[in-house]
Amino acid sequence: DGGLSFSDKWSYWAMCSGGCACTVNPSFAGSHLDVRCLYIYNSSSSGNDVLFFGTDGGVSKSTDGGNTTLNLNGKNLQITEFYGISNSEILPNLIYGGTQDNGVFDNTNNYWRGNVYCVGDAYDAVVDVTNPMIGYVTAGGGTGFGPIMKTSNGGSTWSNIGCPPGENCQNKPMVIDKNNNFYVGSKNLWKRNG
Repeated sequence: DGGLSFSDKWSYWAMCSGGCACTVNPSFAGSHLDVRCLYIYNSSSSGNDVLFFGTDGGVSKSTDGGNTTLNLNGKNLQITEFYGISNSEILPNLIYGGTQDNGVFDNTNNYWRGNVYCVGDAYDAVVDVTNPMIGYVTAGGGTGFGPIMKTSNGGSTWSNIGCPPGENCQNKPMVIDKNNNFYVGSKNLWKRNG
């Protein structure tokens, strides 16, 4: 009807509901939730258009007018945008990072594990000076607005340790000095002694 009316094919909440316990609807497992561009390759009067999606997670395709999607990234397509990464001089092959819209990543011996903590955006990362198994990443969304997440086991598990009182640590800078003092900048500068 020339764009006078629209029907909802799928949306964020249709694709993934339940917060951190999210199970993506298998029909849409081939597409990231945030679509940035859409291209109709072949249109059909039956509505079974061939569509290509450019998303925050790469490229996907639908051959049935958007009812289901297929991931086209292939193996090992590295397209994640990092806001911040950090590693240690003690264990340089262990890296922690916060990514745009794809959560917390860690890397052990050249193998990246993605979204190891349930959150959309994750930002700055720092590593404990004396123990590289301890790392911190700031985040937004997920289980709280602007928490600091901490791992004590090299990224196997992460916990929300909050943020200084009355502050929002989302996308805020962190640094650990040579004495293992931890600083976070927000409305104020905060220090936790090492």
